[in-house]
Amino acid sequence: MNIKNYLSILRLTELFDGFSTEELLNLFKTHNYIISKYNKGSIIHFESEKCNYLDIILKGQVFIQKIDEKGMY
Repeated sequence: MNIKNYLSILRLTELFDGFSTEELLNLFKTHNYIISKYNKGSIIHFESEKCNYLDIILKGQVFIQKIDEKGMY
């Protein structure tokens, strides 16, 4: 998967609509990013996990749950 395949979708968002294609390519060249697909029900991040990159959801839904170490909400 290559970021170039997603530039047209990214530019449709408010966050990236002011960027040119060249600016977006430079942005993603100089910053950490991972292109991932997640299966339904997958855990994407844990609460105490260090944030190393920006997550941008292009398709689907994300549900946020706060669960403690005992498995309680």
